[in-house]
Formats: sequence, structure tokens, C-alpha cells
Amino acid sequence: MRPKDLEKWLSAADVARLRGVSRQAVHKQLENRRYRAVKTRIGWLVDPESVGQETSSGLFAGKKADT
Repeated sequence: MRPKDLEKWLSAADVARLRGVSRQAVHKQLENRRYRAVKTRIGWLVDPESVGQETSSGLFAGKKADT
């Protein structure tokens, strides 16, 4: 992976906004390796493709299911 590729990756706050959940929920998912991500000095960087896979599958523990 090239450093240039990481410029396109998302922060935990970005993922939270996209998913409609709290940053804390995203951090739990990151710690459980739900997304492809790297932890840096300034926080998590999340591969946007792994977030897209979650969106298409509809799986996210912090999101309520429609009833």
C-alpha cells in the first residue's frame, strides 16, 4: 500500500457520519476488526471499501434494524 492510497481513507468520525452512529460505536467495531483500518498517531484511518461492503450487506452492530 502506498501512502498516497491512505489519503482516500476515512476517519472514524467520517464512518460514524456515513453509518448514522456514534464515533464510540465505530471505535468498538474497529477494535473488533469489523473494518479494514490502521491506527495512527492522530486516530483511525478506515478503508472506504470496507465501509462500502458493510453498507451493501446492511450489517452494523450499532445500527437498529428496521421493524
